[in-house]
Amino acid sequence: MRTSDIVKKSPLKIKALRKAINYGFDRVKMVKFFRKNIGYPATAGFIPNGMPSFDEKIVKGYNYNPDKVRQLLIEAGFPDGKDLPEITLHTTDNYLEQTEFIQSQLAENNIKVNISVDKPVVLRQAVAACEYNLFKKSWVGDYADEENVMHLFYSKNFAPVGSNYTHYKNPEFDVLFEKYCANKTVR
Repeated sequence: MRTSDIVKKSPLKIKALRKAINYGFDRVKMVKFFRKNIGYPATAGFIPNGMPSFDEKIVKGYNYNPDKVRQLLIEAGFPDGKDLPEITLHTTDNYLEQTEFIQSQLAENNIKVNISVDKPVVLRQAVAACEYNLFKKSWVGDYADEENVMHLFYSKNFAPVGSNYTHYKNPEFDVLFEKYCANKTVR
């Protein structure tokens, strides 16, 4: 089966399953054990804690919640993970321990994950070409401004030309992003 067919036929196209995965692993424990409590777990949207517009009261993110995982698996059509095909998570050696932690937690929630360890160049190329459904890689904000994070979700920045590797597309977000950028003052 061609890679594009794998992407098109993936159960990850089901929003409830994607949400179940997000509720299925503990970001707080990840920061505690893999980052020695340096940093903040990403539990309140995609604007990082420390940015001026970060407000965990406004944006509901994902916290570890096995009850919610069970509910979402039923909604996705895979009660208790029944008939859910194994999902492949692509990464590099640098993130193997983190992905094994995620794999273990998801297994406890009846979501089977296979880890594929790729060479960094292979992962970069495949992600840029949208060949992988699920991947763990890094990205570093090079300046402390919300635009630095928001551009990752702007639809006009689709990979391979831009850095929107997930091909997230939301016209309302795009309008708000453009408005935000137009109203910024030059420093």
